[in-house]
Amino acid sequence: MQLNSQVNSPYLPEAAQDTVLRLGIAPLADSAWLQTDADFASFHAHKSHVLTTSAPAVCLSLPDSITAQEQFAHFLLQNLRDHHSAIYVQDKSTLQHRPSGLTWSLDNLRLAHSSLWIQEDICLLEPAGKDYIMTAASVCAPSNWKLEEKIGKTLDAIHAPVPGYEVELAARVNRLLAGIKPGKALLRYNWSLQAGNELLWRQDYTPATVNAQLYWRVERQSLLRIPGTNIIIFSIRIYLNSLVQLALIPGFQHNLQNILARLPAAQMAYKGLLDKTLG
Repeated sequence: MQLNSQVNSPYLPEAAQDTVLRLGIAPLADSAWLQTDADFASFHAHKSHVLTTSAPAVCLSLPDSITAQEQFAHFLLQNLRDHHSAIYVQDKSTLQHRPSGLTWSLDNLRLAHSSLWIQEDICLLEPAGKDYIMTAASVCAPSNWKLEEKIGKTLDAIHAPVPGYEVELAARVNRLLAGIKPGKALLRYNWSLQAGNELLWRQDYTPATVNAQLYWRVERQSLLRIPGTNIIIFSIRIYLNSLVQLALIPGFQHNLQNILARLPAAQMAYKGLLDKTLG
């Protein structure tokens, strides 16, 4: 499914950026953890479709992650009650999204079901020794990666394809996760240039059409620890805005061209930017 975000990305090119290897972490209030806006219907339709088709795999979990999935669902419900009661209403057996009228049973608290309640994709990370591994994930809008290659792996293994990650970021990321305190959510952004605007961006599954329009694809990522547990929630909310649309914003094209001129070749290749033409 294609997405034309009805709101502009909250993150735009920065004039001084010269690498993709940075954390760019900022604190995030619990009330701002989830995005609730006009794109909800598009995300729900997309998730409902890809979660019920056979390929590709968008929701996977390890057998011993059931407790983590249920704890996530309970935490999510509490957040919706506390901060989004104008949009969501819950009774003992159901949750309703008021603007759309969609209703879900609360008899099922597995991630494939609870992830339908929100716009974000969700990965659950649990400690394994000194590392964290991805034990369950519902990622219906992957940014050109395959969930089946990441589930059950440590963060270091998940990020192994990123040029320079092991040397420059691995230790910092592992310390960051170990130090996340309940109630202290963190926010960061990741960006790409995408040919076309497919939410499920995988070249092997949704290849771009010839002369496809370029889109600014942004992941709004958050990290938070479920209180009383060692489980870390990694959420991803996608924005897709056409470069034609964003070119109307002063400085957008100039800053983007400067970034592309500064990025090392290995990072350009990893992000698939070597063949992108901005015009």
